[in-house]
This record gives sequence, structure tokens and C-alpha cells, in this order.
Amino acid sequence: MGGSIFTETPNLIIKHISSQDFCAIRELQRNDLSLKYFGAPLSDEKIASNFNDLLMDHFNHCGFSISPVFLKSTGEFIGKAGLVHLDFDRSNPDLELGYFLLPQFWGRKYASELARALIPLAFELGAPRVYATIDRANVASCRVSEKLGMKLEGEREYGTLEDKPLLYYVAYPDWSEPKVGDK
Repeated sequence: MGGSIFTETPNLIIKHISSQDFCAIRELQRNDLSLKYFGAPLSDEKIASNFNDLLMDHFNHCGFSISPVFLKSTGEFIGKAGLVHLDFDRSNPDLELGYFLLPQFWGRKYASELARALIPLAFELGAPRVYATIDRANVASCRVSEKLGMKLEGEREYGTLEDKPLLYYVAYPDWSEPKVGDK
């Protein structure tokens, strides 16, 4: 699990992305069930291009990106999560929250735990708004966003998804961190 830590939650560690993370992220993006809400599978070349030209480039220019996530208790890789400028446009001050977990870690409230940590971090980084792009069929992630106070803005074009996904947001003045016991 080497590399420096970007942020931690009670159960998880998000570390800064590095070139050493490519194989784990490639396997995540090859997992058919993981892709349920992300559209068509990508070729190895496209996965490599996205890793280098989007994730690593964003980290190299901004100091943060979508990065690998590990269980604190075991060090096991469970997925990726983090923040990027909306549409990877570094001139846009708004940030997008993203998480993508291996299916065996779905339903364990890790998505909520990650989002609860990343939203205030986005505001600390100066973002006026934090967005989440969610496949409309991914009811669990829609619920996570709503429980954290995000509002539905509308639909948007996104990658290889056939149906336009939903775009949720929360603005800095509206953010109120939910209490740990909130569901």
C-alpha cells in the first residue's frame, strides 16, 4: 500500500495516486460487475490513457486526483475515490467527487464514509461547489448524495453511458457536515 496518504476515514485510507497504482486500478476497471454503472468496458489502452492523461496529470498539476482506496485494517485495495476538477478542466473551480469500489465492498457504507470525508476537503481546497455524476440506475449512490445534503441539478453527458447520468451538487454555503450517526 506504499505512497503518501491523501486523507483517511475511520475505516479507509485514500493515498496519493502514483504510477505503481496502475495495475490495481486496471483490474478494478476490468471487473464486469464494477462497470455496472460506468458504461462499456474500456480497452487496456484506454485504461492506460485515462490513468496517465487524466488521473496522473490531474495529480501532477493539482496535488489531488481520483486515487486508490485501502482498508485500514488489512491494507487491502478496495477501489478508487477522490476529487478532480469538474470535467478535468483545471480552470473550473468546482470539484467532482468520485468513488468506484470493487463489488465485494458495496453495501458496507464505504461510499458514504468516503464522500463524508471528501466533500469538506473539497471546500478546504477552495471549491465553491462539489459535484457527483451518478448513473440514474445507481439508486444507492443517489441516496448517498442526498443523505449528505447534495441536491439534484439535472442530467449531463458523460463518457460511454447511454442514458444521461444525474448531476448532484452541494455549494459551500449550504454544506453542513452530517453527524456521524446520520443515515
